[in-house]
Formats: sequence, C-alpha cells, structure tokens
Amino acid sequence: MDCAPVPCADDDDETFRTHWPAIEAAAPARIGIRMILVPKVPNRVPSREAAECARLDGAEYYHRTNDDIRYLSAGWLTASVRALRRLSPPNVGIVGPKVYGDGVTNKMHGGMTIDIVHRTHLRIFREYYPLQLDNWYTDSWIVYVYVRNPFDRAKRVVKLGRADNFSAMHAFEKRRYSPTKAHLKLLPALTECGRQAISAYLNATSTGSRPDGHVSCRAYQKLPMKPSSSSIGVSSSSAGTRGRGGAYHRCSRRKEIIGGLEMNIKDLQANAMAIEGFCREREPRANWTLGEQLGFGAPPRSTSTCTTECA
Repeated sequence: MDCAPVPCADDDDETFRTHWPAIEAAAPARIGIRMILVPKVPNRVPSREAAECARLDGAEYYHRTNDDIRYLSAGWLTASVRALRRLSPPNVGIVGPKVYGDGVTNKMHGGMTIDIVHRTHLRIFREYYPLQLDNWYTDSWIVYVYVRNPFDRAKRVVKLGRADNFSAMHAFEKRRYSPTKAHLKLLPALTECGRQAISAYLNATSTGSRPDGHVSCRAYQKLPMKPSSSSIGVSSSSAGTRGRGGAYHRCSRRKEIIGGLEMNIKDLQANAMAIEGFCREREPRANWTLGEQLGFGAPPRSTSTCTTECA
C-alpha cells in the first residue's frame, strides 16, 4: 500500500518551516512526502486544504492527524483500511483510534479525535469538514454524521485500539490557535445536514442511481428565503430548488435532537434559538482553485493512500 504524507501548515508557520528539512530527510525513500503551505486564515486549521490536495493527487484513503500525535503501534494504517472495507457498503464510514491523553473520557464523540475515511467521503461532501468549522468541532462533526444516523441504522464508526494495532497518544505542548468555541452552536444543524447527505448518497447508490453532486453543509441563523446572488433559489421547505450550472440547495428547519450534542435543556434551547436551520448546498467543485494555485494537475489513474497532517 502506497502512502504519501502531506504535511500542511499555514504559510507563516515557523515551526514547520524550521523542522521541515529534518522531516523530509528522515522520511523513507519509498514514501513520497511534501509540505504544503496555505494562506493563513486566523484560527483555522488547514485540514480541508490538505484533504483537497490529497484528492487532486488521487488519494484513495485519507487520514487527518495532528503534528503532536504519537503512534504507539505498527500496522495501524492497514488495520484501518481493512475496517473501512468491512463496512456495508464498504468504505462508507469513519475509522479512528483511541487517543490517549486527549478526549478519552470525552462523551461527545468517544475520544476519537483523528480520523481515517475513504475517498467516498469526498464523493458525498464537497469539503472534508464543513466550511463554517475552523478547528475544535471538526472531529466532533465527522464522527456524529456517521454514528447513530437515524436515516441509516448500519454501523459506520469503528474505533480501534491496541488489539487492533491502532492506538495513539496526544503529546500536547502548545496550541497554535485559539479554539472557536462559538461554533458549537453550529454543530447540531451541520450534523443533521451531514446525516441527510450520507442517507441520500446511500439511497442513490443502493438503487443504482448516480448520487446528485457533492454536498456542502451550511448552518443558518435565519434560513434564506430569497434567491441568492448566484441566482440559485433557496427554500426553507424540504423541496429544494435548482438554478444555473446544476447547483442545488435543499434547506430544512432544525427538527432532530442530536444525542450527546444537546445534552440538556439549556443547550437545546440555546442552539434552537441561535440556528434556525441548514442547507445542503450542491455546487460544482470547479469553484475550488486551491489545487490549481498549488500546481496540482488532474488526479492520476492509479490511487494511493495519503496521510494529511495539519498544524
């Protein structure tokens, strides 16, 4: 199995700039490794950018990790791929390890703070994580959209441990961003949106139909009721509308209570008042120019496994 790590950092990250020559020199010759620097957005971890570059590079499996994670066992990548392939249907879900020292007792998502998915995840979603989440709640979102989905009862989250050859430790030293805790209020709506997108994908593929585009989830404090500036109509009903260029917006009011995200009445009321609903917005990926800016061409025909490591 080929592996191509892609360390990804902000373009002003001195830590990565300083240590990159040593990282590159220590990498085995059979592993292609390159660093990607992306324009800095304050407090945003560039996970989406790394994943998009990996997609353009033809990656089949994606692992989003951090630069302060220590892997405690060998064979974890093979174990993760096998776990994803055993899902039904194969590769629709998420695999991650027990991470010691970081969220092991976190009831929100079981301490799974780094993740591995198949390329299918980016066939369902336009971005690896929703654009509205900058840092802390990205790992919560990706677990919750696949776990206990009311539209799909199959098991889609696999947590591995020492017996599965996948355990890790968070060797935390210093955080280089400020957690955007205000984004917690977006999480329930974005989770509902993601669950609907996964359900729609599974329904389409199970009947032999072609899935309808790549979904970008967006939570709204007030649902849009009028056509947007791109002449795409948006409705607060479940009907959705189509516009020029094949784009498609399907909007819904919040109606699900996401267990674990809204653990008490206070949280439920606060989120219900702050966020009216969400839209599943489908638009062509042609609008994403990051790959072109970084010099990526069309994906190669052969696929590879790519690890994305983001500061």
